[in-house]
Amino acid sequence: MHDDLLRRLCLAVLVLAGVLGIAFPPWETGGLGLMDAALLAGGEFAAQARHQRFVLDLVGVGLVLSAFWPALRAAAIGAAVLSKFVYLGLAWSSAQPLPSLWLEGAVVLALLAVALVLGRQALREARWEGLSTLRGQG
Repeated sequence: MHDDLLRRLCLAVLVLAGVLGIAFPPWETGGLGLMDAALLAGGEFAAQARHQRFVLDLVGVGLVLSAFWPALRAAAIGAAVLSKFVYLGLAWSSAQPLPSLWLEGAVVLALLAVALVLGRQALREARWEGLSTLRGQG
């Protein structure tokens, strides 16, 4: 019962993180965001901004789908954590920290906790079914 409740909570966190990533990208959380400025500048910056938005939307959709399709979980969580770590590194090194820095940090910690919990449960299920050869089994 406890494991099932924890698994459902983790799946809800995946959906929430994906929806937040799609609806509120990190640079658009405070006033005129970087995306808007790049689109207003036009040219190459606008194309790069649209591409970056598309890629982050794919990461968000991957997180939402991974809640329902277990085969996607490792790749979706890995891509999301990697992209958010890159954002955090760039935002932390900027002259003025962006207001979404703490929210993105919290999302990264939540995704790492979800990966740990779901990975541990998957490993336990694999051992139970005799599929894991870790720790001298097999």
